[in-house]
Amino acid sequence: MSQPIPIRHQHLTKELPVNNARVIANYFTTRREYEYVGTAGEPGSQGGALVYNQRNDTGRFLRRIVIKYYERNSWEAGLEFECLRRLAGAEHIVQLLGEGMKLFGSTTGLIMEYVGYGTYDHMQLRLEDRRIHRSQDLPVPNRFIWRMALCFVRACIAMRYPPNATYTGPFREVAVRREVIPDPEPDVTSIMHQDILSINTLLSGLKMDDVEHRLSPLIKIIDFGKATRGPDDGSNLFHCAKLIGELATDVTGFPLITQRVNVNTTASPGGIDIDTMADVKSLERVQTTKELRDFIYRCMSPSSQIPLGEALEICLANVAKGPHEFPGLQGGGVWETDHYITTFIQETVLDGNTDGELERLRVGRQVSLPKRPREEMDRNSRPVKRRRTSAEMTPDVPISVSGYEPFDDLDSMES
Repeated sequence: MSQPIPIRHQHLTKELPVNNARVIANYFTTRREYEYVGTAGEPGSQGGALVYNQRNDTGRFLRRIVIKYYERNSWEAGLEFECLRRLAGAEHIVQLLGEGMKLFGSTTGLIMEYVGYGTYDHMQLRLEDRRIHRSQDLPVPNRFIWRMALCFVRACIAMRYPPNATYTGPFREVAVRREVIPDPEPDVTSIMHQDILSINTLLSGLKMDDVEHRLSPLIKIIDFGKATRGPDDGSNLFHCAKLIGELATDVTGFPLITQRVNVNTTASPGGIDIDTMADVKSLERVQTTKELRDFIYRCMSPSSQIPLGEALEICLANVAKGPHEFPGLQGGGVWETDHYITTFIQETVLDGNTDGELERLRVGRQVSLPKRPREEMDRNSRPVKRRRTSAEMTPDVPISVSGYEPFDDLDSMES
């Protein structure tokens, strides 16, 4: 039988409806090491997500977790669990924690890591707001785009070669590793996400000692409720490239029309004609190099898609370039400097997404909820119009789960 909510949690949970969210909230409040923070995103017809802080015996903050629950169609929870179980250890895929999936009474919940800087969609909205309120249309740095592209390619490698695919035992947390093309390539079944959208892509914080994430956030793909398994059909890379193109052009929802373009490839440096479904007109209009445009064209080619190995090599080569190694850009690379990119990230990713309590969390003090949902306000306290769906989660505080002990065994909890 569910226990009553302790007084210390009543001011946080009293707004929860009497449904599966309330069941989970009651379940966790029987354990002192878990502190309810709030909801992630907006609950929808398929369910929602609750956020908790995990603390040790002395009250020191360990990590923040997300419980994703399902109101109905719990088979989606099983599907998502199975996909994420196979993807355990992939750096650019959201990770399950603890036992991964648990029944809270009759409610199915997935236990996941918390990723701290909102969605790709949120970044795009802030980028749009930035352009509207500037006197000039400032470009998105090519060095930033290449780093985001590298994140997406690594996520596609994880889905092509699920790192935990051969493990058949009970779920357990594994060390997170960076995705590479395995050698030799294993005979494993790939995972096609089928719903790679800006709202299903989360942004983590910067890593100043990591060349790949020093000038861009780390991307994590979420929501595998529509995924399929089978031979890699190229759909993951196609839709990731679509998001890359939208970032470069600030144009979303363009029609997928096949067009003929000429691209340079490793095998044909002089150029070769291919079909692509990318937004050619918009990409030709903005400040992008031919190599970046060709990369997007090839990723979105219905008949001549670039191999993942070559895509990885191209991204790595461009991430290693300095600000003045991108020919054909106006300003001679002034928009590619570390200083400009840092300012760009601050305005489009970092600002307005933290609640200023990270350090207090680290020393174990209590966290308070913002008076108004952070994801609904920009840095000037003006309402921001959101393109929301029931699947979206919009976390606030950057927390890394790396280096912490595995999540406590939830089977030992008393319901």
